[in-house]
Amino acid sequence: MSLDLMVWASHHPDVSDAEAYEALCDDNEDVVTDSPAIAAFAAEVLQRHPDLDELFSVGDRKRYVSFTLPFSTPEEVVEDIQELIVKHGLHGWDPQLEEPLGRWV
Repeated sequence: MSLDLMVWASHHPDVSDAEAYEALCDDNEDVVTDSPAIAAFAAEVLQRHPDLDELFSVGDRKRYVSFTLPFSTPEEVVEDIQELIVKHGLHGWDPQLEEPLGRWV
């Protein structure tokens, strides 16, 4: 079992966070926009938590970050990721809770 999270900069206004998440799961990066904030977010996550290097990936067009964390990941790490989402002004989705992450929460 894992804790999955998806993070992106913004999406088209006619697409909900849940729909953006589903599209990204289907490798459709067209629903989200380019932003240097994604690279900055990923770099800061790795700076703070180098042990997560193998637990997340950046989309092919570098428009999103996908996390697959073990359920044993300390809550402080997950909270730190959520704080970085907000800090970088990003959107995200937690499919386990079916809730958005980031600036619109």
